[in-house]
Amino acid sequence: SRQHLGSLIFEEDVIQCRNVIHDHFSNRTPINLRLRFHNRDGSMRWMMCKGSALRNSEGMPVRMVGTITDITESIRAESALQK
Repeated sequence: SRQHLGSLIFEEDVIQCRNVIHDHFSNRTPINLRLRFHNRDGSMRWMMCKGSALRNSEGMPVRMVGTITDITESIRAESALQK
């Protein structure tokens, strides 16, 4: 079964995600987020989320486009280097 994207994001990251999307809709600032997601196997995965809204002729957002890239291994490598 498919899960709603909001239920996959760690609860602590949801507010940040909503704020960035709201700012994008209001100010057209870029969407560029690093978020933690719940994986099907119960593990945590880091994702880089980039996107933007497609707007109608009045400038209202009508659709979102973007990418979600798994960056877990990069985060782990960064952490290992810092240690």
